[in-house]
Amino acid sequence: MPGKEERSTTWREFVESCRNYVQEEWIGLRSRLRFRSVVGEFRRQLSGRTVVVLSAMVPVAAVGVAVVQSHINRAPLAYMVYVNGIYVGVTPDIHSVDRLRNRLGPEAQVDVRTVHMALPASTAEQFWRSLAASPAVPKVYAVYVNGKPVVAVATEDDAKAAIERVKALYTPPGGHVDQVAFRERVDFGPVDRWSGATVRTVDEAVQILQQGTNVQKHYLVSRGDTLWTIAAAHNTTVDQLQAANPQLANPDEIQEGDTLNLNAVQPYVHVEAVQTVTREVAIPYDVQYQDDSSMPTGQSKVIRDGAEGRKQQTVRIHYENGRPVREEVLSEQVLQDKVDQIVARGTGPAAGYAGPNWIWPTTAHLISSPYGEWRGRESHPGVDIAAPYGAPVYASNGGRVIFAGWDSGGYGNCVRIDHGNGVVTIYGHMSQVLVSPGQAVAQGQVIGHVGATGEATGPHLHYEVRVGGHVVNPMPYS
Repeated sequence: MPGKEERSTTWREFVESCRNYVQEEWIGLRSRLRFRSVVGEFRRQLSGRTVVVLSAMVPVAAVGVAVVQSHINRAPLAYMVYVNGIYVGVTPDIHSVDRLRNRLGPEAQVDVRTVHMALPASTAEQFWRSLAASPAVPKVYAVYVNGKPVVAVATEDDAKAAIERVKALYTPPGGHVDQVAFRERVDFGPVDRWSGATVRTVDEAVQILQQGTNVQKHYLVSRGDTLWTIAAAHNTTVDQLQAANPQLANPDEIQEGDTLNLNAVQPYVHVEAVQTVTREVAIPYDVQYQDDSSMPTGQSKVIRDGAEGRKQQTVRIHYENGRPVREEVLSEQVLQDKVDQIVARGTGPAAGYAGPNWIWPTTAHLISSPYGEWRGRESHPGVDIAAPYGAPVYASNGGRVIFAGWDSGGYGNCVRIDHGNGVVTIYGHMSQVLVSPGQAVAQGQVIGHVGATGEATGPHLHYEVRVGGHVVNPMPYS
């Protein structure tokens, strides 16, 4: 018969075996303890008399295990979650598993193993935190602008491609490009696929970075404004202006003081590029005048034709989103000298008249605001001719300059010419005045350049005619 000490050792081994079994069941193992196998193993290892004792003890142990198993079965359900075969965490909330499946989509295999396990209340939150660190959860990549996510793409390569394509779109062609960089801080990084981000293609990401968001702006209509001049000044179209302002009963009759809506695009990024180029440019010739008293004022004669010169320049051009905004001339070399034109002009008595020999005062012919157009409180006293900034302004007939300079009444840089017989022509909003008061001018002589000075919202020439001090329709005098 075994001694007391030997029986005590055997009992401790059996209790340890039972404890291990309970522990395995607690963490969700599928196999159950096979009591007969355990008893058989002890029978093979122990002596016959010990087997008799242990056989008597097995029913007692079985009762204990049954009690423990009953306690386990009364524990709450928990869900061990696997993504693509990798364990990612445990949660007491089955709805969390459903949300995870929806967010990951059909491309991810989500498996669940149900266990009885009492979990802390914070386990549901810890489950989502553990997902962020798990390699099993697929990642997408977000493009960040100044630290804020702007668009998400599928892979790291897609994020790099979108950023580089935006740069390439605004890289100037030809010449040596010194630098291409974003004004903003642009980078990318992984985000969790289940974060809810909409995954875009590379083309869509490029478009989003380019177009950005629409910013609502307002514009206060000034004297002389038309929808055409407002659209041209704000890089939009007349149709877009009309669509943004459905309250206009007649878009052709906007009045001074009206407020218009402007939808301006605000891109997410600005690509700044610097390019060094070498180019040939024309050297415009000047006109030299020789007064001739034998000819009446208003008549002129070309004595020598002018010819443009040529020069080679090396310039550094600064671009913003593909648009040149500034130039620096680094060096230049004259290749061919210019030849100035020489014109003889009459200084005799002016023979001003309102006849068929009047000419149009600039190179452009588009009237953006006609004579007599109602401006809210008054009608338009002249015509506005839309012309490029810097275009030449010609004297519509020979005469003598009676005013040249800044006009505080809204005309800006202005020239007034007396043609005799009470006829005076007025040229307003010029960027530059080239004549002086008292100077005799010939028909077709350049007296200034088109601008947007005074009460003007865009480059144009205001042409006005007065006879005997009264405003008249200028069209017969052109």
